[in-house]
Amino acid sequence: PELICHGKNGFLFDSTDEEDLAEKLRLAVMDETLRNKLRQCAVVTAHQEFSMQLTLNRTEALYERLLAKRGVVTS
Repeated sequence: PELICHGKNGFLFDSTDEEDLAEKLRLAVMDETLRNKLRQCAVVTAHQEFSMQLTLNRTEALYERLLAKRGVVTS
């Protein structure tokens, strides 16, 4: 899934369109309520997607898959 959810925890923009980026920045600068909402949701997303336990679980699962491909059995 996408890490950034447009308008919820950040903005997506066309990387080849400077005006699109400028408009998104204007929105964030001019609207304090929107800016605070985006920041709060971004913090929640970061904690949900990058917690120490989740990162550990994902890394362990990756290693187990790689070892399984080589025929190494893990407990």
